[in-house]
Amino acid sequence: MLEQIGLFLAGLGLFIAGLRILSSSLQEISSGRIRHLFKWINNRVVGVLWGLSAGAISQSAAGITVIVSIMVSNNVLNLTTGLSIVGWLGVGTTLLVFLVSFNIKFAVLYFMGLTGILYGFQKSSRRKLFMSALLGVAMLLYGFQIIGSSGKNFSDLSVFQYLYEYQNLGLIIAFIIGCILRVVLQSQAGVVLLAITIGLTGNIPFFQIMMIVYGSYMASGPIMYVFSKGVSGKAREVCIYKSLTYVFTSVLMVLILIFERFFDVVAVNYVLQSFIVSFELKVAMVYMISCIVEGLISELFRSPIFNLAQRLTPVDLTEGLSSSKYINAFVDDVEASLDLVDLEKQRIIKRFPQMIDNIRRDVSEEDLIDNETLFNANRT
Repeated sequence: MLEQIGLFLAGLGLFIAGLRILSSSLQEISSGRIRHLFKWINNRVVGVLWGLSAGAISQSAAGITVIVSIMVSNNVLNLTTGLSIVGWLGVGTTLLVFLVSFNIKFAVLYFMGLTGILYGFQKSSRRKLFMSALLGVAMLLYGFQIIGSSGKNFSDLSVFQYLYEYQNLGLIIAFIIGCILRVVLQSQAGVVLLAITIGLTGNIPFFQIMMIVYGSYMASGPIMYVFSKGVSGKAREVCIYKSLTYVFTSVLMVLILIFERFFDVVAVNYVLQSFIVSFELKVAMVYMISCIVEGLISELFRSPIFNLAQRLTPVDLTEGLSSSKYINAFVDDVEASLDLVDLEKQRIIKRFPQMIDNIRRDVSEEDLIDNETLFNANRT
């Protein structure tokens, strides 16, 4: 048993380390390029496609959401397109889950060996970053396989027997486990992959595995809300919008599961059990369906959800004053671009007399904006 515990911990360590290396490398590789490409998107449908692509490339819905929110705040992206992008990021992140779901045991060993060798011989920082991402994938896949092989020996433990015997109470416990894992791993895809390894013990009902996935979705809401503390104004509204879609998706999927479990309604579990044999693919499909539902909620209920996000976000006067007015559009003509920059400078210079007036007059008057706000806006 001690040997199996050691294998499990080794696999878990490789899994978490690989997940972190992959996430940080992909964000560093993709954030600048994605930010540049997003500038040319002004179409809702294209925004959906870019959301799928950005999620698959970065494997970080939260990170891309923050980037998009800042671009929306600076009027680089229009709000409708930005919300389409963040609404469909989750579907893109399912790529990693499906990749791990396939049985490629021996291929993983070769992949890990080759990427490790190539990583060691790379001198270019850009190439080394790319190889670091591949090495992260290899570590994640290998760690996943070790966890899966060692975890089967834990099926007789009392905790798994308890979850099997008390299935209804086990749903609540599984939901809480999903929330905790989401906070610890800081990755929704990572939680889904661990849920697969937990389910491979064979003693946990599939309904409880589904609840782990839905629990991770619920925890993503507060986590995204915490991320929103780092931005303000419209950027924070977009982040809170994403947080709300996480929560609403989790609530809806849990309700569907309850109706299916206790009222024999034909829904997600029935369809997956009927048409998919592989357990790993079933769990991956649960995650993908949840992400698609989130995207549909984002598209169909955009206005009421964003209005709620606005009510939860305090008004930021500094952001309104610091937003550009003339250089929002992308102009190919260099001279025209310079003219727009001059207009923007003149708009800022016109604020200086008011800053001087604030010194001479009572800043408590309603028609004046305090100097600190004006200074921060001009600096931004």
